[in-house]
Amino acid sequence: MRPTPLGKKSYEEYEKELKEFNLSKVERVELAIIDDINKPLDKAMSDFGNIEVGLFKAENTAVAAVGNYEKAAREAAKGVKAAKELGVSSDIVKLFSTRLNEAEMGAKDASNIAKQIQNIISKL
Repeated sequence: MRPTPLGKKSYEEYEKELKEFNLSKVERVELAIIDDINKPLDKAMSDFGNIEVGLFKAENTAVAAVGNYEKAAREAAKGVKAAKELGVSSDIVKLFSTRLNEAEMGAKDASNIAKQIQNIISKL
């Protein structure tokens, strides 16, 4: 007797039971079809999980971008104010103003993206 790794029955006993069970062709086809369904379904479920993880990462990245844009906007606003107070060239004031506008627009865009991602996540 060759015991199985589980030690309850021998391979011969399992083999005998399998022969006695003897599935019909229809039952074997049905079992094969189930495998054909389960494999892509399991893969799709795994893919969906990856989508969820990606959405959460994208949301966190968008929120971080909003914070960085807002920080840049605050610094650019200080730069515009300081440049005007010091009377430096209008080109410098224009540069700070342009960067301030870019930062404000970026914060708005990143905030909209974060909200859209949050909306998608809430529907999952």
